[in-house]
Amino acid sequence: MKKTLTLVLLFIGLIINAQENSINKITFEGLKRTKETFLKRLIRTKEGAVLDTLKIIGDVERLKRLPGIAIANYAFAETPSGTDLTYTIEENFTLISGLRIATANDGSSAYRISAFEFNLFGNNQLLGAFYEKNVFNSNGAFWEHAFLFSDKLVIDLNYQDVTTQEPVFFEEGDKNYRFNSRNLESDLLFSFDFNNEAEMGAILVKESYSFEGNDPPPPNRPLNLNADKLIYRAAYRHVDLDIE
Repeated sequence: MKKTLTLVLLFIGLIINAQENSINKITFEGLKRTKETFLKRLIRTKEGAVLDTLKIIGDVERLKRLPGIAIANYAFAETPSGTDLTYTIEENFTLISGLRIATANDGSSAYRISAFEFNLFGNNQLLGAFYEKNVFNSNGAFWEHAFLFSDKLVIDLNYQDVTTQEPVFFEEGDKNYRFNSRNLESDLLFSFDFNNEAEMGAILVKESYSFEGNDPPPPNRPLNLNADKLIYRAAYRHVDLDIE
């Protein structure tokens, strides 16, 4: 009887101790635009799990790598039902605009206007575009969704249509050509774990040169050139950053 009572008390003690060392609730403080549901899906620590300080520290580092977050910290609060975990967040200003002014090949003014949002819809999507005037008009658009399908996968797409005036040098002298490059790129990034990730992508490029001007190039020199390219690329990265 005494052995049975001892075992019951020991079992009750283990249950109470497990409750005290489990995470009862996870909250985020300081959020303005970033969605809490997005961050909860991203972090490895979950409600009801056993308290693991190393895992929480890893979550903090992962949060700080997000473009929408500048600083992240954590704190514990013990309650009768377990431990409440609070992540304190300071967000970045993520709407970035740009203006670049230069001199074009023909001596006129050239400029590029761009705008990028790095925390679209509060889940750290990137959306950006640019317009460029460099003798001719150019434009481009960029989109990236971090963890669209899971907390391990990132997908991005970008399109650019760039047209410039480029000198082509011949023995008889240089001639100006209109150079156009249109490319569509798509990439997938997969995170194996907190420190290791791989990226695969493909770029479809269509390039063309066409003569511009009244004085044609010398005989046997091309007036137009066209080339299509399909480029594959792959990369592996080991990331071990402690962002301050």
